[in-house]
Amino acid sequence: MLVLAIDTSQRVGGVAIVEDQEIRLELSFNIMATYSKSLVPAIHNALDLTELTFSSVDAVAVGIGPGSFTGLRIGVASSKAIAFSMGIPIVGVPSLDAIVEDVICELNTLICPIIDAKKRQVFTAIYKMTEHGPRRISPYLAIRPELLVERLPRGEKCILLGDGLRQYGDLFESLIKSLGFDTVTLFKNTVKPVRPGLIGILGMRKLLQDPKGQLPHELDPLYLRPSDAEIKRFGIGEEIFESG
Repeated sequence: MLVLAIDTSQRVGGVAIVEDQEIRLELSFNIMATYSKSLVPAIHNALDLTELTFSSVDAVAVGIGPGSFTGLRIGVASSKAIAFSMGIPIVGVPSLDAIVEDVICELNTLICPIIDAKKRQVFTAIYKMTEHGPRRISPYLAIRPELLVERLPRGEKCILLGDGLRQYGDLFESLIKSLGFDTVTLFKNTVKPVRPGLIGILGMRKLLQDPKGQLPHELDPLYLRPSDAEIKRFGIGEEIFESG
C-alpha cells in the first residue's frame, strides 16, 4: 500500500510518501508563502522525486490538528479533494499522535507534546509509554500551561517536548519548580515538529484495520478550540477545551 501523507497543522508543512509502513520520502516546506500556494507544488515535487504519479497512490493520510485554523482547513480540504477525485480512501491522524510516535523513553513514562495554541494556551495530550508504543490517556486539550501542570501526576516520570516550548518553556520550568516536581523533564531546545512521514505510518495502520478509511464528508479538522468569532459571540470561556 502506498500512502500520500499531508500535514499543514503547524508553521512548517510537510508531505511524505509512505509505502508498506516505511517512509520513502519526506519533504518539509516553510509557509513564508501561504499553504494554498505551497502545498500543491510540494505534493507534485514528492511524486516527481519518487517517480510516481497520482494514480500510484492507494490512500491519503492527513494531519487533522490541532493547530492553525487556516492551515488545517487547506490541508484537510486538499486531501479530501485528492481522495474524492481519485476514489481512494482517506484517514485523518491527530498531529499530537504523530509528534510522540517516535519518542524513545522508559516504559510508563508520561509524554506531553506541546504545541503553541496562542492566547496563553497550548495544545497537548498526555500519553504513557507502553510496550506497544505511546498510548494516549487523556483527552486532546487546549489548556493554559498552569492548568496542564496541575493535571500531571506527582511522582511519575514525565517528558514535555515540542515546538510550543519555544514560547512556553520558561513558564513550564518555573511552574514545575514552584510545585516541586522533580520527575518532569523539559526538552526546551529540542524542536519536535509534526513529521508527515509519521502521519502516513499512523494512517496506514488505521487503513490496515479498516481499509475503507473515512468518508471525506465525515473527516473534519480537530480544532479543539472555537474560533475567535464563536468565543466572542457565545461568550465561551477560554480555560480548557478538550476532545476525545
